[in-house]
Amino acid sequence: MRKLRAFEEFHSQELNDPVKAKAYIDVALEEYQRDNDDEALLLALRDVVEAQGGWANWPRKPV
Repeated sequence: MRKLRAFEEFHSQELNDPVKAKAYIDVALEEYQRDNDDEALLLALRDVVEAQGGWANWPRKPV
């Protein structure tokens, strides 16, 4: 039987890729412009930052 990865693990690995992370943020910004959902935008930004090493490492990591 094949083991399935947890969604969080998959999501984090995908967002560690700068190109995919940018696309994810672009979509989050488009949705924010449409619905003004602050919480959804902040969650998307948090997901990207955490996937790329957390707040302490994020500003130092080149894009």
